[in-house]
Amino acid sequence: QANACRMVADWNCQREAGIRAQAAARELGSPHLQVRGLIAESRGRVAVQDYNRGTRLLAQAEAILKQHPQPELLADVMLAYSSMSYSLGRNERGIEYANRGLAVLQPGEGVTISARLLRNRARSQAQLGQVEEATESVRAATALSRQLQDPKLEAELYLEGARIARIVGDQATQIENGRRILDMGRRLSSTQLAGLGHEVLGLAALDVS
Repeated sequence: QANACRMVADWNCQREAGIRAQAAARELGSPHLQVRGLIAESRGRVAVQDYNRGTRLLAQAEAILKQHPQPELLADVMLAYSSMSYSLGRNERGIEYANRGLAVLQPGEGVTISARLLRNRARSQAQLGQVEEATESVRAATALSRQLQDPKLEAELYLEGARIARIVGDQATQIENGRRILDMGRRLSSTQLAGLGHEVLGLAALDVS
């Protein structure tokens, strides 16, 4: 339920579902399910800028994982930290958390989380003007997204690529990526992706003019 709520950006629903998951996990004696509930609640709170509570929930999840290790869940905690750091403009921390998450995963383990960690790292690197590093992070994440056959994630990565291209004044790549996002929006019947594609193309047109 928390995941479904997140897909439609119903943050209160996600938060409440995360709380219920934690209660059920405690009753069952399942620490890993409790961690998943904590992450879900944290993301719901961070989405409405309740950063203090979101941070405390992630710290609680980390503490549980020290007693009951699970690499993919720890990487997911680092993913949440990196997303929050980016939202707060703390891009050095965002890169640090993304790297910590990637470091706990073995090759081939947690591929979806790895791709999102790389995406987050690219966002923060781009904000810091680390264009070459950001481009490489996007390239690696895109390769994983194709392996996963996850078109939504691939579209998000084209968006990151367009943002990096704008920083260096590469209008051709901006336009190419904008058209790719629009195409994916049509195939997925996603108005959100369509809007992002038009935004990328509009910014490219403004830069040319």
